[in-house]
Amino acid sequence: SPLSARYASQVTFNFLGRSGTQAEPVHCSNTANLIFAEADHISCSSDWDPANQSDDSILDISCHLNGRHLEVIIRFRSDLLSCHYVEKLSVKLSSNIETMIDAASCQGALLHSQRPCLPDIRTRLESKVIAVWDKHLRHDSFNGMAVSAVVNGKVISAQAYGFRDAARDIRATPHTVFSLGSSGKPFVSMLSAVLADEGLVDLDEPLAQLLSATGIRLPNVYMRMTLRQLLSMTAGIPYVDSRLEQRFDDPFDICRNIEIVDEPGTRYMYSNFSYAVAGYFLALSVGEKDGLCNYQDLANLFLQLLEEKVVTPIGMKDARPEEFQFLCQNGVQLGTDHVRDEIGSAAMLPSGPVKASVMDTAQFLITEYQQGLSPSLRRVASKERISERHDSSVSLGYDGGMGWFIDRNHRFLHISGQWADAVSGLKLDPVTGFGISYSLSVRDSTQVHSIEMDVDRLFIETLGELRRQGLQ
Repeated sequence: SPLSARYASQVTFNFLGRSGTQAEPVHCSNTANLIFAEADHISCSSDWDPANQSDDSILDISCHLNGRHLEVIIRFRSDLLSCHYVEKLSVKLSSNIETMIDAASCQGALLHSQRPCLPDIRTRLESKVIAVWDKHLRHDSFNGMAVSAVVNGKVISAQAYGFRDAARDIRATPHTVFSLGSSGKPFVSMLSAVLADEGLVDLDEPLAQLLSATGIRLPNVYMRMTLRQLLSMTAGIPYVDSRLEQRFDDPFDICRNIEIVDEPGTRYMYSNFSYAVAGYFLALSVGEKDGLCNYQDLANLFLQLLEEKVVTPIGMKDARPEEFQFLCQNGVQLGTDHVRDEIGSAAMLPSGPVKASVMDTAQFLITEYQQGLSPSLRRVASKERISERHDSSVSLGYDGGMGWFIDRNHRFLHISGQWADAVSGLKLDPVTGFGISYSLSVRDSTQVHSIEMDVDRLFIETLGELRRQGLQ
């Protein structure tokens, strides 16, 4: 939250409830969490007494100290049939300074009124997904597909058809794990947001100091690059030929053997290797104090950070980062369904580091929509850090942010990726919270573009329906 209680000895919370007049059932989360950082030497209590409250939408409120973080947990009634939500939060510090903030400025941490997703939207969406499946199944294009959809912070649909691996008779389910390929790039940029929030990295500091401290010798142009430029693909690093990627496992060897085509910060250029370098430098920023500068150690640290800072806090149950040991030893990865997926060079690991199910990526889309709050309302990254990743100015006006592309015509975020026989994509409208995640097991790679166009079309059509119904 935006509040700091660094010098407070006690904090008292008073909650003012308000009942709406909406007649239809509203499906709400049962729990809201408020996190107050920088809470040194603080004791906390809540004066909430359900017996003395006229609004029975709240069951109880409790306060907990977790290290330097003060957490307030509000439990709501689960059987609400009208729109109850917290309108204001009064925070009183021991110095008798009182701050009133409305629910909107709490960055979504308070429970908002949520309009129910109309069943006919879900039904029409699922019918369109089936139509895409039937169309491409007739053309023998792919073995199976899994699709999930979210609206306004809720998963409304999860479907799967066919096989993840037909030869092994492994059917696709909403929990089947697929390699995300480049669709994992938003996860890397979210990791950078978390590390920046924690003060572990500075996205705008030139890499010169970090390189000098670690003794890693790279061409001078890398001294002028920043992590923000690497993550927005404006560092001047070109698209690296796959033959060069396969030639080296050490990403710093690739850095020494490619030509930087532009001065950092002057032009956007799509580059998987730019993200690979960003991932290794994120790990280097955290690990250099412990003397970690070997690329194997950095790769393992990067995957550890990704799991601890992003995957686990969001609540992604099926997902996991690619395992570096398998990558180095075998060049393959075994999924939870025992599917053998080729991975490629270890140097490129951070450019596509995640394997996940569509149920997992639905949780990720909700966290993006809630501006850094997980589906369980756990703060993963700050609103400001999440929002700047959605801003095309970081890519010098190109239709991209950090890890995302931006559809200017329809105003939504999107990214897609392919690795071996797995194709995946994420799409999210930040206004309505409508998002789609899909993963495909492809038999005919020449049909990938056609499949993606069909998914794009059904997303835009459904988004138009939601906007016409006024879900803004």
